[in-house]
Amino acid sequence: MFMRAIFNISTNYYCPRCNSTEIVDHGEYIECSKCCLDFFKDHFGEINNENILAEEELKGVIDSFEGLKDKKIRKVFLKSIENDNF
Repeated sequence: MFMRAIFNISTNYYCPRCNSTEIVDHGEYIECSKCCLDFFKDHFGEINNENILAEEELKGVIDSFEGLKDKKIRKVFLKSIENDNF
């Protein structure tokens, strides 16, 4: 018999990808129980929800740049983006 335990179910968020409200709140990010994608909570409200990238999608973008595969270089790059004033 298969049992699934879900803790910290959040009703304040929904999945931007599949619109499910079956969300698990992990503190800094949420996980959709239907499509199994993770989304950082601080992106909600800053970006149109339908344009929010899942953590897995963000990692795919970063991994596509050969120079950003090095953890130290990636950390410096991400910090520079955080400090960038548009």
